[in-house]
Amino acid sequence: MSDNNITIGLTLPANIAITLGLALAIVIGSALIYFALPSGKPANTKHNRGAQDFLKILAILLAPVWLFLFAHILWALWQLAVTFSPTEKGSDLRWHILAFVGLITALGGLLSAPLALVRVWTTERQTRTAEQGHITERITKAVEQLGAEKTVKKLNDDGQTVETSEPNIEVRIGGLLSLERIAQDSTADDKGRDHVRVMEIVCAYVRENSNATPPQDFPEPDWKPLKDDPTEKQRKAHIAEREARLGNFVTESIAFKWAQTLPKPRADIQQALDILGRRGSAQRQVEARWGKDAALNATWVFDTPCPHLPEEPTEAPLSPDILRAYKSKLDAWKQSIDAYQGYRLDLRGANLQGADMSTGIYAGARLEAARLEGADLFGARLEGAYL
Repeated sequence: MSDNNITIGLTLPANIAITLGLALAIVIGSALIYFALPSGKPANTKHNRGAQDFLKILAILLAPVWLFLFAHILWALWQLAVTFSPTEKGSDLRWHILAFVGLITALGGLLSAPLALVRVWTTERQTRTAEQGHITERITKAVEQLGAEKTVKKLNDDGQTVETSEPNIEVRIGGLLSLERIAQDSTADDKGRDHVRVMEIVCAYVRENSNATPPQDFPEPDWKPLKDDPTEKQRKAHIAEREARLGNFVTESIAFKWAQTLPKPRADIQQALDILGRRGSAQRQVEARWGKDAALNATWVFDTPCPHLPEEPTEAPLSPDILRAYKSKLDAWKQSIDAYQGYRLDLRGANLQGADMSTGIYAGARLEAARLEGADLFGARLEGAYL
């Protein structure tokens, strides 16, 4: 190797040899990018989008190098054209021809590199379009299942067989589970784009279908409050009425026994409540950031535990400082709950009598006018819920 030339069977100027090497590297890289790209199928969109982001950064970094090589190859071709002589023979002529072919090939490779990146962009758009169409198709099919009915033959009072239409519970449960899967996939792969929409569908299903069985009212008349300055007779009568109504223990009360007779929700309604109650932390985080008034970095505030006083009793009373500190923390917690602007489960007016909502997460839910008599709420999360 000399100072200005590189010998590889032929003697090439060093600057042209380096240009050819770099151009060849870009050509090979472009080919690898081209053939490694997905063909437009939304197999793993999360992985594909990560690859697209990486390639965008790579394209930005390589753009100056590409422009330099493009200009340098054009300059090298010009130099070959200027220095070429028809009278050249032997190795000199062979050198000119091979150098010219090599530079033309490198130029073609450089031109193909942007085309490969354009294919990246086009493929990403095709993938996104196919993915959204696939999700829309899944949601549409699942919603169609929510309205599934079946024909049932029954005997009427006259002993005649009649056909009636009833909800196809099995198919509807399948539709609800499909919607749950869509919400989970959306949260994991698409930043929760469709999660809240699915929750809205499930909540609407509960509101509309739970009242197919009308709620039952408590058979006892309203319990009137004790009058001011009652007589001893009125006080005893009031206490006797309370004992008859509630009993000495909850399980002995008329209200408790009546609640135990309430019919349970249909299996599809219960399944929908289970889906709403077992939303994961990532799904709840998506809900916190949903809506025009929610901040992009908002958190699901209901996961913040409510402050509490020391649970273990002590002989000495709690000091005023401890009580003031507790009240300050409690007020701050309540303010954070009140300031929540994200999505809330909407179960207003639903008939949830006898429903099993135990251990479910319904914090922040809208439950105004919902009928909850006899519902099992043991361990349920209801912080900040509208009751």
